[in-house]
Amino acid sequence: MDPLVSVIVPTYNTARTLGKCIESVVKQSYSNWEVIIVDSYSHDRTEEIALEWCRVLGEDKCRYYRTRRRYGAAARNVGVKNCRGDIVYTHDSDQYLSLNVLAECVRAIQSGYDCVEIPVKFMVPRGYFQRSVFYSIWPTQPDAAKYPGCFKKSDWLKLGGQDETAFHGEDLEFSLRVRRAGLKIARVEATSLHDQNWSWRQMIYKAQWLQRGKKRLRSIKSEYSVEDRRMTVFLTSMSAFAAYPRYLPGVALALLTRRIARFLVGGIGW
Repeated sequence: MDPLVSVIVPTYNTARTLGKCIESVVKQSYSNWEVIIVDSYSHDRTEEIALEWCRVLGEDKCRYYRTRRRYGAAARNVGVKNCRGDIVYTHDSDQYLSLNVLAECVRAIQSGYDCVEIPVKFMVPRGYFQRSVFYSIWPTQPDAAKYPGCFKKSDWLKLGGQDETAFHGEDLEFSLRVRRAGLKIARVEATSLHDQNWSWRQMIYKAQWLQRGKKRLRSIKSEYSVEDRRMTVFLTSMSAFAAYPRYLPGVALALLTRRIARFLVGGIGW
């Protein structure tokens, strides 16, 4: 019998994308899955949408939990502890799975791998200002599979789950522990689409959020050599700006705005 895959979906005010996120799981070519939604007391329609999906799919396929801890790590840990599958897939609520993601993950683990990296492609937003924010962060489409997203449940629990004190970089820190433990990592071809909110307000909020966790994130990056990877992506993709000259003023403004937001929070970052 095909193993049960538990798809863990942490949520906080993600009513805009949650329905489509769950729908992408329902449409998977692999059928033996369950969805575990863990919400951090959202104050938009997230809970309503989650409960409706659980009603439609039934308790065997969808369950809903809440946690007062707002960080994603805590929600994922709650989901893993309450899931029934031997394989867990951590799926952000603003991402959509392509048709064969779960099938390819199961195939990789059954062939001897312990966990799986899934490439993530960002959806380019509409609108001048939203695209300006997007291009200011990613001049070209990056390869965003930096860490595994599918695991054996036993390995997740053995490693102690994700760090619940971390408000950013918890995936990166957990992947370090995965590598230190010598777990065998596969990489699949099927992708996940990231429908991130690229509004100016969200950009400023995230810039301040990242500044607060800067020291911790830097230490993680240093060990993982992510900074070197990002610099390579940046240097090899600067030519992408030539294709979008009309966005250059917006990109410049977005870069300046982020710098100011970081400075106001941390007093550094210029």
